[in-house]
Amino acid sequence: MFPKKKLFVIVTGLLLIFSVISFSVYLNSNGQYQNSLSINNNLTIENDNLKIQVSQLNEKLDNNIKENEKELNSLNQQLSNKQKELDSVPKLSQYSISLYKSKNLSDPQNNIAEDLIKRTDLVPQKAELGGTMKIENVVLLSPDFAYATYSDGHILGHMVLKFYVSKEGKIDWQLLKYSTY
Repeated sequence: MFPKKKLFVIVTGLLLIFSVISFSVYLNSNGQYQNSLSINNNLTIENDNLKIQVSQLNEKLDNNIKENEKELNSLNQQLSNKQKELDSVPKLSQYSISLYKSKNLSDPQNNIAEDLIKRTDLVPQKAELGGTMKIENVVLLSPDFAYATYSDGHILGHMVLKFYVSKEGKIDWQLLKYSTY
């Protein structure tokens, strides 16, 4: 067997080696732990920043939605006003529509208006500064009278016309009165 002193030296040496190894393992794992803590802190900060950005983007989105809803409501109101305006424009009676359909006009109101728009020869004013005179708006006032506006981009005017639809659907026009601005 070993003498006590030798045994003591061996055990002490082993304890010292074990302590050095344990301390080395501790330092290594403590470094990894500190590194993990640092990474975790960085990720937490990044996560908090992302939450703030998401919150800000949600707020911007909510504001944009509110603005778009306001604009949509405004446009709907404008559309409603234009529809009321359009509904107030005189239209041909059912009797007149039936009469003109019997004279080969498939859609009398539009057929008559489109025919007048094509008839720039009826505009009583000559175009100026290289413009082209065009009939812009047509309103059928009754079964045989129409009101129209015209312009070349410089000169504006309006006119009242009488029209007659033949049995074949040909539309004849007669200028009654006009005014130019």
